[in-house]
Amino acid sequence: MSEDRELRSARWRRTFLTAALACCLGLGVAGAAEAQPRVIKYEVAREGATRADFREFAYTVDAILNDPRGWSLSGAVEFRRVSRGGLFAVTLASPSAVARHGCNGSYSCRLGHDVLINDHRWRRATPSYRGAPVHAYRQMVVNHEVGHALGFGHARCRRAGAFAPVMQQQSGGLQGCRRNGFALARERRTLARRLGIRLLPVPSGIGIGRRIGPVELQGSLEQVLGRLGTPSSREARGGASSLLRYRVGHLDVLVVHERVAGVSTRSSTFRTRAGVGVGSTRGQAVERLDGAACDPTACLIHDPAGGAATDTTFLFGDGRVTEVRLGPGS
Repeated sequence: MSEDRELRSARWRRTFLTAALACCLGLGVAGAAEAQPRVIKYEVAREGATRADFREFAYTVDAILNDPRGWSLSGAVEFRRVSRGGLFAVTLASPSAVARHGCNGSYSCRLGHDVLINDHRWRRATPSYRGAPVHAYRQMVVNHEVGHALGFGHARCRRAGAFAPVMQQQSGGLQGCRRNGFALARERRTLARRLGIRLLPVPSGIGIGRRIGPVELQGSLEQVLGRLGTPSSREARGGASSLLRYRVGHLDVLVVHERVAGVSTRSSTFRTRAGVGVGSTRGQAVERLDGAACDPTACLIHDPAGGAATDTTFLFGDGRVTEVRLGPGS
């Protein structure tokens, strides 16, 4: 039971990174540590009578692969979509097309150059992900199958209650672990070591003047949808403006002309590098937010850098941060 079956040749998997990956990074094998930039090219395709929206599939795969929490190693690796010549092809495939490749048609599969994402599972996930947004399953299955293309085999749950490795066969069961869509720290370290890349820390949840969670100011609408999935609601605000509301992360995203013009959160999930976020006391915010102008209602950080000024605002209620907002500076 797996999102794929094991590669037919273990030998091919063992030699994969030292040859094919070095080639796609534009390196000699011995020169991996000096590679600039770290670019892995890949393709997207479809096969068989699929029902999912292919354009959505393509930008979602791109957003998942380049998410700093995953195989992009906090942005040290760029997954660049190309029309041909990629290291692998992420293919939206009907169940019968998956079966034609010799894999179990009920799941997804990686075989050689082909990373086959089962169209049925893409739309409906699996019982092990029941109760979670389908987007959470999509994150896991893309990272899992591409992990095989990066030379990883399967992993197992090490401890009940822990987050599952992304290379665990989560579609078939969680073995007592918790659902998880992105590579664990040890999996990221392994890839960084193979590529000769210094592993950077995962960015903090709130990047002052830049982002809240996975939503970046001036990021594209497709990037938001690819990283967060379909919003819980979408409200037209007139002209080319709309407000996307997400239950996950309690995020509100203002989009103007298909670019993020503002984002706010009421979730304690996201915090600055100094640990300030929703739920922090006013005292903590005043003490830890460098350069902030604070009054009894809020702390504001104005960043004029680059000619595109931004304001990051921490709003207070009953002495604690109740909301964080990011938008253009005044």
